[in-house]
Formats: sequence, C-alpha cells, structure tokens
Amino acid sequence: MRDTLHKPMMIVPIIIISFLFSWASAQQEKIEPKSAVKYYTEDPKVLYSQTCQLARSTQESDLQILQVRLTDTVFLAKIDSAKSYEGQPTRLRVAGVLQILAQNPSPPAQKVLLSLTTSPVFLEHRARVDLLIQALVQIKPAPQQAVVFWDKHFQPEDGYSAVTVWALLENGSPSALALFEKKMMDVRFPETERRYWLTACILEHRNDLSLLEGCDRLLASRLEKPYRLLLVDVLFGYKPDDWYGVGHWYKPPPRGKATIEALKQLDTLGRKALQNQPLSTLQRQQVQLVLREVEELLRSRK
Repeated sequence: MRDTLHKPMMIVPIIIISFLFSWASAQQEKIEPKSAVKYYTEDPKVLYSQTCQLARSTQESDLQILQVRLTDTVFLAKIDSAKSYEGQPTRLRVAGVLQILAQNPSPPAQKVLLSLTTSPVFLEHRARVDLLIQALVQIKPAPQQAVVFWDKHFQPEDGYSAVTVWALLENGSPSALALFEKKMMDVRFPETERRYWLTACILEHRNDLSLLEGCDRLLASRLEKPYRLLLVDVLFGYKPDDWYGVGHWYKPPPRGKATIEALKQLDTLGRKALQNQPLSTLQRQQVQLVLREVEELLRSRK
C-alpha cells in the first residue's frame, strides 16, 4: 500500500525533468535545427566540409546556421587553429567558407556576409578582417553597410588600406568609387600610398567605365596638381621604370579590350586633359597619341 502511494510522487519530478530537457532542446533548435550538422565534431576537415555546404545553400535556415557558426568563438577556434593564423590568411579554412559565401548570389547569403561587418567575434582577428574586406567585393552595387565597413578599414596607417583600395576598385559600384575618390583627396595619407593607388590600382582598372568616370571627377576636383598630372600619365601612358624601380611591376590591360563606352569616356577625358590640365609637352604628345589610338579602335567597331 505504501509503495502505491509513493508512485505518483516519484512521477512528478520525472515529468518536470523531461519538460526542462525538452525546453532546452527547443532553445538549441532555434540556433541550430536538428536537420543541421552539429559543429562540435573534433575533425576540422569534416567541420569545414559541412560548413561549406551551408555556405552554398540558398535556404535561409541553412544560412542562419552559418551565421551562428561564423560568429561563434568556439567554432572559429575549431575550424582554424591559432597556429593556422600564423600563415597566409588565404590558407585559412574560414577563407574558403567566405569565398563560397561571397559567390552565393542569394539575398540570405549576402545578409550573412554583411552581418559579419558588425560581429566583434568575427572581426577579432586581423586576418578575418582582411578576408571580409575582399569578400564584400562580390556584392554589387555595394550596400551602405559594406561601404561603412570599408571606410572604417581605410584609415591612415591602419594596416588595411592596401587591401581596401583594391576592394573598392574591383567592386566598381558608384558608392565604392565615391569612397575611393574621397580617400584619394585625403591629405592625411602619405604620398607613397596615394601614388601607389594611382600607379598600381587605377592602372590595372583603367579600362573600367565606372572608374574612368570617377577619374573624370578627380581631374575636375581639388586634387593637388602633382596627383592630377600623375593620373593623366596613368590613364594615357605607362612608366614602370619611374613608378616601380626594381620592385613589382603592375601592368595595364590592353586598350583594345575596353568597351566602346569606356573608349568614349577615355576620349572625353583626354580632350579635357589637353584643355584643362597643365601638361608638359611630352604629356600632351602622349595623350594625343592615345586619342588617335582610341579613334581607330572606335572606327574599327562600327
């Protein structure tokens, strides 16, 4: 009789424990549903493979899981060891995940990428900041959140400028180029950096229509005379011995591969430069030579 009376009292704690366990499981499911592969595997290779699958997905639920992982200290430590960060950032496993995510054109994927710009956990390591600066290039046109992030990591002597300047020109959208133009006119940056942006970054993109339109604005701006003249040299000439010395030589793209619209814009730039810039005799001759080349290219495409 005594045993029978005690049975209901024993069942109550069991029910309470079961309820608490179910509630905890439900909370965990809000973060990572049961359908997701848990990331506490000890094998970083398996973890990397699983996470890459999430980055390729177009399902919002998968990408929400990915966002949780990329903003979790434990996950980031498991996928790349502290020693891994001593090497090149591009060799990190998280670099591979970001590359796949950046190439995913779905809105949920872009949302995850942009969310990382405000994640203290993800941005804790400089290597991941570098990788994110470059990954955002793929979102075109560049949203304001990306531009704000680029601006924050394009400051004098911050160590990121050399990465961010390439990202802006490779993205090429109006907001990205507007930020570049603003930085080009910022006298706080040393001369060596500003010259590098012209003789390396602009040089390699001088066939891009959007960049040429930006250069038109720079030549008509308050940009100091030496930089305006150097910009004309970069757009219409090539002086590797003067610009690079014995270091790395950057090479311009073939003029013949420019679009008709870009060639027309270059023609406009050249005529304005001849009229408005204090060019030397040699510079004027070089601009006129390129204008004749552009005229022939345009005639051949009619």
